[in-house]
Amino acid sequence: MLNEEHVMYHMDIKPEDKVVDIGCGNFPFSRADVLVDSNLKDNSERDNMPIPADGRELVEANAEDLSCFKDKQFNISIASHILEHVKDPIKACNELMRISKQGYIETPTILFEFLYGVMFKPKPYHNWTISSDGNKLIFKKNDMAKRFGQLFNRANVPDQNLFSQIACNNIDMLYNRFFWKDRFEVQIGTD
Repeated sequence: MLNEEHVMYHMDIKPEDKVVDIGCGNFPFSRADVLVDSNLKDNSERDNMPIPADGRELVEANAEDLSCFKDKQFNISIASHILEHVKDPIKACNELMRISKQGYIETPTILFEFLYGVMFKPKPYHNWTISSDGNKLIFKKNDMAKRFGQLFNRANVPDQNLFSQIACNNIDMLYNRFFWKDRFEVQIGTD
């Protein structure tokens, strides 16, 4: 999940920078000035935990339609574990590039989906599997059936077992951590 120190180091966020967290959920990026979520009242997608009411601006908007914001209104956008859920990743990515000068995107890797991907019959919880190639994000429809049942979910109890330690020490195998500036490419894959 989002490692704030890693993001702060690589993004070189300055005190005067305006930062937006798109799809903030119940653990928003601490440096974000504006928190955006698709539903501010329904907490079912956030393990029934509300978005913290800590005085930051809260905006109800969908990542595919951020028309409530001006072009380049933000210096930095954070989109952690949101793009795998959207219906139209090209629209969502174009909106991120439109409203901010640079950003950070984090998504599960294809390996994560293979090992942990949760199925909600009749479709996967995540709409997309996502990979990156240089300055390009590649989205493919998620058609992966959960391969190992609940084995890996049950085995991965943080700080309590070897499997969890291996996962934490190899985080780049489980999560795409994508930094971008100005623009990036987006591709919908077919295979």
